[in-house]
Amino acid sequence: MRRILSIVVLLGLAGCSDGGVGQLDTQGRLDVTPRLRRACSGITDALIDALIVSQEDIRLLGASKTQQLNRAVEDCLDISTLCLTCSIAIIDQVYDI
Repeated sequence: MRRILSIVVLLGLAGCSDGGVGQLDTQGRLDVTPRLRRACSGITDALIDALIVSQEDIRLLGASKTQQLNRAVEDCLDISTLCLTCSIAIIDQVYDI
């Protein structure tokens, strides 16, 4: 659980580029889906939802998908495969509109 909370903190600390992306249609994109439940096996829906919201906030601040994928690789390198699998699934869902 401590590792998962670290992911939330690390995602929240990710750097952002200049210029915001703006508001986009979020119908379904910010929901906890069966795909996310599989990728984030063992993590509660509430925590997955918090990770989605955190990632969306970072996206709205202007961070690119590539920046976030690179950050996930760095952040999860010494944690676990689950960390990377879950992070990538969340990033894909948030950025793939």
